[in-house]
Amino acid sequence: MSQSATLYRVTSDKFKEIEKVNGKKVNPEKLSEEYSTYAGSFMALEFILSKGKDENACKLVVEIFNPGNSLGAEGMSSVNFDNVDEQALWNMIDSVSYITPERVKEINELLNSENQAKVASNYNSKELNDNGIYPWCWHDDNGDNEVFNQRHLLEDFAELKVFFSRAAADNNYVLSYVG
Repeated sequence: MSQSATLYRVTSDKFKEIEKVNGKKVNPEKLSEEYSTYAGSFMALEFILSKGKDENACKLVVEIFNPGNSLGAEGMSSVNFDNVDEQALWNMIDSVSYITPERVKEINELLNSENQAKVASNYNSKELNDNGIYPWCWHDDNGDNEVFNQRHLLEDFAELKVFFSRAAADNNYVLSYVG
């Protein structure tokens, strides 16, 4: 099992429901229009899509899987993780990170400026591994039954573009869960 990021598209009305409960005990699958999971590839996508970008574009790329907005995670920045009690930890986990519809449109524009050939040319398994990009086992065997390779990354990139295109067109919020 690998670390993954799952993105969920939600309407403004559904997002209002999430706001009412301050992001607590949210079941995103029940609220979403669509979801997309990036198993083991999201950190590599972030790394590759950030290559050669200016600071503002890099911030947009990072925000795809690590949104700056959240509900239900108040006070996390002041938590001393060396001395956190179990209840405080559960309260932190029970939160929702999200991207606003306006920011979704900006990310969609950025993704539309990229193409498969550019992403493929930025793929370098040794560079990913040398930079500690999870899962640290990137390779160049693009066989059908292989993962953590260029083919895997290109498939996930194509899915990411479609996902954000739909979210932008429908003026959706995007929820992000990483684990």
